[in-house]
Amino acid sequence: MLKKLFKTPIRHKVLIHSSVEKIFLLISTSQGWDAWFTTGTVFEFGLEKTKFVWKNWGADQVDAEASVKIEEIIPNKKVLFYWNYTLEGGPTKVLLELEAKDQNRTILSVTESGYPMHTKGEEMLIECSTGWGEALTLIKFYAEHGIRY
Repeated sequence: MLKKLFKTPIRHKVLIHSSVEKIFLLISTSQGWDAWFTTGTVFEFGLEKTKFVWKNWGADQVDAEASVKIEEIIPNKKVLFYWNYTLEGGPTKVLLELEAKDQNRTILSVTESGYPMHTKGEEMLIECSTGWGEALTLIKFYAEHGIRY
């Protein structure tokens, strides 16, 4: 039996005053993710124990982990992965796409889909929708000003 999924994906994008090469490193390496978003992340294509790790994160000071399966990485173009962040019926699909506007301006877009159509799926869809908006703000602050907020 196929699970029912919400048809509408999460979509966000941000213009970052930084090179596409710099933004690509921030979304395609463990060190990049840890610079602006996570703490102790293991993010490597083909590595079985790939995961996002947060320690003492946010207002609630949460410690959390999310398993990740990296599907595709195209340098300076896109990162595609599946992850399961506390979601029964997951994982969801995350596509991060880069578009160089010129040498020092990049559009970073995120599309996340595959949320199961049940109450918890709806709750996570809403939570992650706002979360991705926050995440894009965090990467913008870091890339443009070196600030980890």
